[in-house]
Amino acid sequence: MNIENIIIYILLFHFIGDYVLQPSSLNNNKGKSMKPLLIHIFIYFLTMLVLTSIFLFDIKNAILFSFINSFTHLLIDYVTSRIITKRAQIELNKKKFSINGDETDISTISFYWPVLLLGLDQLAHNFILIYSLKILL
Repeated sequence: MNIENIIIYILLFHFIGDYVLQPSSLNNNKGKSMKPLLIHIFIYFLTMLVLTSIFLFDIKNAILFSFINSFTHLLIDYVTSRIITKRAQIELNKKKFSINGDETDISTISFYWPVLLLGLDQLAHNFILIYSLKILL
């Protein structure tokens, strides 16, 4: 299999493990507590392990690849999910404050930073996924 196809498979497997198989309760709470984050990582690890061992690698390389990416996924998500959660809470709390006696309009809430951080989170994941292929290929 050529490298372009391997990268497409890896990115697809990442999407499945990071989004498709994740219950919304984990995604909503992984920035607040370690337990949902660890469950999220466990689901991600199993997804990557099963799919890479079936479609791409022998079991030894599938374990190595899945471990590297799950560990770094944990580190990235630990940081970004907490920042996103705190920033989103700050923005949502704007509704509770008043300026000159007028309650702040909800349309002034900015989701720029949480969305930007989510994009950077995915960029970091994708970089590590692709870079870690160099270890195996």
